[in-house]
Amino acid sequence: RFLYRSKNAEPSPSFNPEYIAIEQFNARIDTLYNRGSSVYARVAQLQAKERSGLEIRSLLAVFGMEEGVIRVPEARIQTTQSQLSLSADVSTAFFSQQKDAPVSVQLSGHLVFSDFAPLLDSLFEQHKELRELTTDLSGDISGSWQRMKVKRLDITLPGCLDWQTQGELSELLHPQQISGALYSRCQIHDGKLLTDLLNGPEASRIVIPSGTSLTVRAQALAGEISPHLSLVSDSCLFRVSGSVSLPRKQYDIALKADSFPLARFLPADSLNRVSLTAQVLGTGYDFLDPATRLKALLQVQRFDFRGYDYRDIDLDGWLENGSYAITLN
Repeated sequence: RFLYRSKNAEPSPSFNPEYIAIEQFNARIDTLYNRGSSVYARVAQLQAKERSGLEIRSLLAVFGMEEGVIRVPEARIQTTQSQLSLSADVSTAFFSQQKDAPVSVQLSGHLVFSDFAPLLDSLFEQHKELRELTTDLSGDISGSWQRMKVKRLDITLPGCLDWQTQGELSELLHPQQISGALYSRCQIHDGKLLTDLLNGPEASRIVIPSGTSLTVRAQALAGEISPHLSLVSDSCLFRVSGSVSLPRKQYDIALKADSFPLARFLPADSLNRVSLTAQVLGTGYDFLDPATRLKALLQVQRFDFRGYDYRDIDLDGWLENGSYAITLN
């Protein structure tokens, strides 16, 4: 039996990281190699159960360390219904943010969230619906803080959503110099779970409609970022594009909606479809700072509100030297 307890910590029905009690533990290591700075071991079997109910049914792994590199060429973990496979090489200097320290991780698995109910209850007490989830995931990530490549990162919640991400980014430790490209796409098949998570136990003011898709593309060069976001719902498009300069704190963002069904996202606000274009240009992010300057133009071609049809509305605004003005036409 193993017990970790921080000062004055007491056990709770859910998982408590300040009070960890391993009540059942069995392990078998059939190979152990230790020579100089090199250590390797093969765990033929490991089983453990924590007092909250968290359990590892089986862990088989080969791991080692040599010349400042942690190597896990193979690891397979099973809980009651979940499986996870992992392979990784990580330089210990990576954790101290040495920019050229290499890391490589490949993983795949099928997770049944009910296996982790004690942990979920401690983190998301109000969201018992998370216990009903399952997810399939796979990923292949390698590089360093200087240049990181996401060859593949796929997450699927069966019947709920599919999410894929890939790209390559450099200068992660210096965001104002970040460069690279990133692509991410999320297809929502059933939005009920996301809606419940977003609103909590209260009535749903914001809804994530089923059949919605979100695509994000971004290019960056030395902190000059060109983002492109597309949100599609009911075959209608809401698009955001433009440029953001992190070193200069400048931005030029354009928005466009073509008969976009706001009522699907905000059912309680009596809004229906909207068609508009907008542009926001500025320098600085703190609106209370006199150095911040901003100019905005909004052109509403049409929107429906409480059954009334409004058309051709122009709104201009600016902010400079702590003063602002808004004009409505």
